Amino acid sequence: MKVDNQDINSSPQQNNSHMKNNDLHIKKNQQNETNEDQINIPQILNNNEKNSKKQMILKITLFLFFVGIITLIIIFRSELLDEYKNFINWFIKNKIIGFILIVLIYMIGTIFFFPGLILSLGAGYSFYEAYDNKLGLALFLGSLAVFFGALLGSMLAFLIARYLLRSYIQKKAQKWKITKALDQAIDKNGLQICLLSRLSPIIPFNFFNYFCGITGLKFYQYNISSFAMIPGIILYVYFGTLISNISDVINGDFEQGTLYIVVFIIGAVLGIIVLTLIIIKAKKELNQIIKQQEKEQKEKEQLKELENEQKFEENINQIEYNQQQDLKIQLE
Repeated sequence: MKVDNQDINSSPQQNNSHMKNNDLHIKKNQQNETNEDQINIPQILNNNEKNSKKQMILKITLFLFFVGIITLIIIFRSELLDEYKNFINWFIKNKIIGFILIVLIYMIGTIFFFPGLILSLGAGYSFYEAYDNKLGLALFLGSLAVFFGALLGSMLAFLIARYLLRSYIQKKAQKWKITKALDQAIDKNGLQICLLSRLSPIIPFNFFNYFCGITGLKFYQYNISSFAMIPGIILYVYFGTLISNISDVINGDFEQGTLYIVVFIIGAVLGIIVLTLIIIKAKKELNQIIKQQEKEQKEKEQLKELENEQKFEENINQIEYNQQQDLKIQLE
């Protein structure tokens, strides 16, 4: 086969020119990417500053809000106490409706992030007063009302997050670094993770209700995990009944005797110890699961990076091979 000398001489030059153009194109792309990074960095910093300012404003607003509420409570404490006494008197006469009302109050409080501790203490105090200082009955009914309220509130929060506010909750969940690992752990061991989180919450209780709604957790598993709230509920309601006795002691109206107070205090201390041990154990197991999940996720990311590097090298080799084949064809 005859090949024209001019074609032979021009082909390597054309190929070299083509390779140079490719190199220039790659360099331009790298330069453009660098310029884009330089442009985006100040923008990212600016966005972070704006977000931090918004968070600071929100924190100050919430702080002032709670300070305002506390101030109003102090100013109008006598009026509030009178109204609360009226509620107790009404509760004594309408025990069934009062029970339902406390359930509804706790349910609404759970949805709107009201501190559950305050509601539980209030329930314990109310039931103890309404049921004529009968500890066993007040503790049982008070805990039952709080549990039903917390259960209904957490169910509604879960459904709201899953079907109404999913994207909004996902953005809020990114504030906690642990949520990604927690989400992946829930996908594998949903019921176990939820039970442990109820016993030892690693993110705020009320937000956890919404967070579960954006995960792959099944609704029935979520509801079963709510039974892990019972130990804490019983203890907080028990403390609420103590408030009534303490106020009676201060006012000089306590008639049960010193032994009764001692038993109450011992019960409270034992309850705190038992609940603390449960929380520590649950937190330890939960942290182990999350650390293992984070480790597995890191290994997956490293493996993915390695695969991407291998694919990149394969593409480079393929390009070089194609160029060599093109050169051979041109030389033939």
